[in-house]
Amino acid sequence: MNTRTARPALALAMTAAALTAAAPAFAGGTDVVKGKLSALAAGVDRGYEISGPVRLQRRADSTTVRLNVRGLQGRTTYMAHLHEAPCEQSGGGHYQDDPEGGTTPPNELWLTIETNPSGNGHAGSTEHWAVRDGDRSVVIHDAEDGAKIACADLPLG
Repeated sequence: MNTRTARPALALAMTAAALTAAAPAFAGGTDVVKGKLSALAAGVDRGYEISGPVRLQRRADSTTVRLNVRGLQGRTTYMAHLHEAPCEQSGGGHYQDDPEGGTTPPNELWLTIETNPSGNGHAGSTEHWAVRDGDRSVVIHDAEDGAKIACADLPLG
């Protein structure tokens, strides 16, 4: 082996190893969880075929949720919220940063979905607190009566 080519290759390998060891996997920086929307019982009963991705990003000082949805009624406004329980429990109640606080933003994370004529929509929202660990979810509520029609699990922790 030629020492002229071996030394730079060894130095490069040692530098790469040092950089990898110095970069922690999470260390409180950013946590990303992805889920998939599906219709809950009330949504199925109403004839919805809801689907789409949901992404939650948690940082030390903020929580952001973004979603894309298909299968809703066209030209309609829907509300969605971060919920405190998984979809198997229909999401439970709205997640609150301060359980003793108010029932609106900024203590809760709300998303407003405006659908196009085909019933597709997207939404995003950020609040300035980090959601606590637990089996969280995002729930879409029916535009007419507020029933829970769709859900995506977002387990944290």
